[in-house]
Amino acid sequence: MNALSPEGRQEAERLLEQELEATRRLLDLLDQENSALRARDAAALERIVPAKEALLKALDDRVDRHAQILRRLGLPQGRRGSECLARMAGEAAIGLWHSLSEAAHRCREMNAVNGGLLSLAEVRVRHSLEVLRGRPDHAKTYGKGGQTRYSGHSHRIGEA
Repeated sequence: MNALSPEGRQEAERLLEQELEATRRLLDLLDQENSALRARDAAALERIVPAKEALLKALDDRVDRHAQILRRLGLPQGRRGSECLARMAGEAAIGLWHSLSEAAHRCREMNAVNGGLLSLAEVRVRHSLEVLRGRPDHAKTYGKGGQTRYSGHSHRIGEA
């Protein structure tokens, strides 16, 4: 495996540093999102979600740049090519790559946890709405197309 030119090493290191920085910021936002979800803090979520979306866009741009470098060097796309690039760039890049891989793994884990919290919240809200509409869970059946149908009598708690 050939080493990169000094400029190529600098470019690879700079890109890995930028990806690592953005991934760490994403992890921080995911942690904030987790706290807001647990506290049911809608105002915090309204601030976090747009920041997360903007960061994901910037990170996506860096990943595109990373893929361009891999193509230019004739390396495979994805993890294998990125590992080759890091080895070609030297020890500093290898360390950055390992840190980036770990941070990305932690982001995936935290995102899965947050997704689970959102799913639980959705179930709670749906159940509360069914109770308010006088449609308890035991009266729920499913039609031919899998759509939810309600049987029995309903008793609304109130109407606004």
